[in-house]
Amino acid sequence: MRPSARVGLRTRLGSIVKATAIIVLLAGTVVPATADTPPKIPTEAYLKGAPIDYPIPAAPDNNSDTGMLDLYLVRTAQRDASPATRTEAFDDASAYFFDDLLPRFSEAAGSETPLTALNKPILAHMLEYVLNDAMYYSSDAKYQRPRTRPFAEGSPKDAKGNPVLDANNQPIRTEIGACFTFKLGWADAYPSGHSANGYSTALLLAEIYDGRRAQLLARGARYGDNRVVCGVHHPSDVERGRAIARAMFAKLLDNQAFKDDLACAREEASKTPAAYSPVCAKKYITYRDEMVARATGKLCATYKDDAIKPAICPAKPATK
Repeated sequence: MRPSARVGLRTRLGSIVKATAIIVLLAGTVVPATADTPPKIPTEAYLKGAPIDYPIPAAPDNNSDTGMLDLYLVRTAQRDASPATRTEAFDDASAYFFDDLLPRFSEAAGSETPLTALNKPILAHMLEYVLNDAMYYSSDAKYQRPRTRPFAEGSPKDAKGNPVLDANNQPIRTEIGACFTFKLGWADAYPSGHSANGYSTALLLAEIYDGRRAQLLARGARYGDNRVVCGVHHPSDVERGRAIARAMFAKLLDNQAFKDDLACAREEASKTPAAYSPVCAKKYITYRDEMVARATGKLCATYKDDAIKPAICPAKPATK
């Protein structure tokens, strides 16, 4: 590989995590629904759309006492947030999918090195499946219960009562700021999908790093609270996302495929690969190869020029 290509490779490796918050290249991953689009039942998941015995209440009316209190709490959270909290909230906002979320829980898990899809492939495989389940349930609720996001509530309204949109198809904002609104639907506030994902991540990691349960659950809760700081969710949206995660996780603990993977994820967290049981050693190899292939696919997708593309990346088909 030419020196310039190696430099480009290092640069792109550093940008993979942020890039994948925008582009989903993994087959089987749930693409979050909007208030206008129902989600598809995921295939690469544990529950695959099975009922979770949690009747989600209707979204609060933004003009009700609850809605007014919600909006007051958003304004208060934004006013009182420290620079460090604002930075964390923005970074959390761009971490939605499993390989983005996992490293953000490393400190809470007590890990001396970042948790990644490549160094913890069994855990990463589990988290992908868990979040595909979580995204389905939260997206299905969004589709059935549209609610205007906080940053759009104070926007000028058109004749139909909908926010007036700017050139980027986002509501013209007033006093409530918003972070990382790329592809956010303005009517998709309820419930918070990020909150469901973050708390699901915390619940899964707490089953594996049991001695860090309190820290992990606190980090999962803060991940949801940061959506309020971002101005894209009300506190009630966030709590409903956590409730979905709790109900879903209760079902997961009775799912045999989940329990089998969980036993191996615990081995992965406490042993070296040489000490894994035969069943878990096989899973480790399978899931490691899976994560390497996906990371490679995402890396290759960042190259537009075949001349500098690494040899591991397939060339574009020749045009006739």
